[in-house]
Amino acid sequence: MPPRLRAHSIVAAEPTRAALQTAAALVVDAPRARPMLVVAASWGAHPGLRPSPWVLDGVARALTDDERRGSAVILGEGHGLGSIADRLAAHGLPSEDEGRAAGALGLRPPG
Repeated sequence: MPPRLRAHSIVAAEPTRAALQTAAALVVDAPRARPMLVVAASWGAHPGLRPSPWVLDGVARALTDDERRGSAVILGEGHGLGSIADRLAAHGLPSEDEGRAAGALGLRPPG
């Protein structure tokens, strides 16, 4: 499938809504029969090294609003109290990577 560019007008004061709208536009194209897999990488607590809480909430809400089921894989420092794994699990996306070594998920981009 060729990549598509989508532009959305967002309200900067509502970042969760912006993430929800972006994720919802992608979710509608995904096969309904397959479970969704949310992959998040966390390499530290600084901006740009991990997804923000409002992005996680927006993506998770897009999946629940579309009645999708799925799970999550967290790469890096994703566990602990108040972690990415906890936030996604609260939205019904349990972590699959318990006991999995970091980097065990193979990704092969086209080309």
